[in-house]
Amino acid sequence: MRLLVFLLPVVVCAWAPPRPEQPPSPATQVNLNVVALDAKGQSVLDLSAADFHVWDNGEPQTISSFRRREPRASPPATLGPRQFSNRFANDIPHATVILFDLMNMQFSDRGYVANELVRSLQHFEFGDNLYLYLITTNGGLYPVHGLPGSGGEGTVKDDAWTRDIKAKLDEALRITLAKRPMEIYFDVDARVRTTFATLSVVAARLAGVPGRKNIVWLTHGVPISLSPNRSYTGEWIDYTPYIHQLSDTLDRAGVSIYAVQQSPPGSVNGLGADTGPVGVAPAGAGGVGASAGGATATTGMGSEETLDEFANLTGGRAYRNNDIAGAIKQAINDVKQSYVLTYAPPPGNWDGKYHKVRITCTRKGVRVQARQGYLAVAEKAASGKQADDAIEAAMLSSLDAAEIGLRGTATPLPGDPPALRVVVRIDLGDVRLTPDGDAFTGQLETRFIEYLDDGSMRQTKPASLNLHLTREQRDAAMNDGYSVTEDLAVSSHLEQIRAIVFDIGSAAIGSLSVPLRK
Repeated sequence: MRLLVFLLPVVVCAWAPPRPEQPPSPATQVNLNVVALDAKGQSVLDLSAADFHVWDNGEPQTISSFRRREPRASPPATLGPRQFSNRFANDIPHATVILFDLMNMQFSDRGYVANELVRSLQHFEFGDNLYLYLITTNGGLYPVHGLPGSGGEGTVKDDAWTRDIKAKLDEALRITLAKRPMEIYFDVDARVRTTFATLSVVAARLAGVPGRKNIVWLTHGVPISLSPNRSYTGEWIDYTPYIHQLSDTLDRAGVSIYAVQQSPPGSVNGLGADTGPVGVAPAGAGGVGASAGGATATTGMGSEETLDEFANLTGGRAYRNNDIAGAIKQAINDVKQSYVLTYAPPPGNWDGKYHKVRITCTRKGVRVQARQGYLAVAEKAASGKQADDAIEAAMLSSLDAAEIGLRGTATPLPGDPPALRVVVRIDLGDVRLTPDGDAFTGQLETRFIEYLDDGSMRQTKPASLNLHLTREQRDAAMNDGYSVTEDLAVSSHLEQIRAIVFDIGSAAIGSLSVPLRK
């Protein structure tokens, strides 16, 4: 965590402007992850395709496939000495992640929210498949009870961790709030984009967990737009397109947002209004300045609308009543079973615009939760900027991304100076391969990152892999993985190596950490 906090200010300043991960190039079909609830908020488990109707921009669609998603744990990869995988999370059937957002919360309100979170979690005698992270004041992620994995954040399985939540959370807050807050508070645009990048990183990590995953986001939220007097460019900034893109990234990973806007009694939301001049220091030590929330003539929509958008576009919920316990309980309930509906829009629908989706259930008393739209982007390769942004976010994350499955080995090489041969096998089942005659083509970007004990990092020369595989080669790689090898010099200051793979065709990303000091 020290490494992440040290580096993030440099990277945030370098983003001009940063962008969250772009949505994947579309397939010919649209998949909808659907939760069906009765009047008591309990899952309805016995529905069929005939019980649902789907509309795309007001036009009725034919459901081409239908299945119930009942997540079951699958065994983790069997690994030998010096072997690593970013898919350790496969031994859990589903996951609910709580994000306590210190970055987008007033300093004076953090203690109240911490107490409410402790009180809420103490109602859960067992916290299996429930995880808690802090979004730090610097935009990093700190695991209070982290997902299992090899990226350094993994937590020993402890289903009863919620019983000791007060001590765990107090210690986490002591460590994270002792760090000097960076000047991100003076640049609202940087804070919004850093928030989106953090959510994208968590989604990429959760992609390795089967079934539906839910994020309970405890936050004041971020504005959906900035007026000219608050942006450093002196122009309006509309974050709606970024929210649409990030929502598609979350949907691809099977993640829904349950946003709980935290406004303690007597407090006001500091992120909705946008009337102050650029560069005015926020109130509080490292907090966000207080002002009235909601939409105004100068701001457009405020943070409430942003949270509503995320909930609606990912099939989650937005809460206004500080009901942390209720949000967690509902999120845990909703991950246990869902349905996947698929339909094929006509070719003319892929017009590069945002399409509204509506789903109804014919059974009386059943309420449907699902994303309410998608970006109908025409098939095209992702831009180099998109790859750079996604890779940069993966470099900074304390979590390994698992949209693309990676397995690796690290073998010492003889000679002086000492060196290490890192062999990474890429799961081609997670990569977009396009038929090209008798062959299959694809394009990957790869990086190997070295993390040093002084908090710095360095990367090898970027490499592009232009895949052109025969059917036999593809079938073999599907079983054994596509192999990439890198020989790296090893110094006494090297603490960790991370391999990062980005798929140009689908915008999926995977990263694999190899710790050198244990």
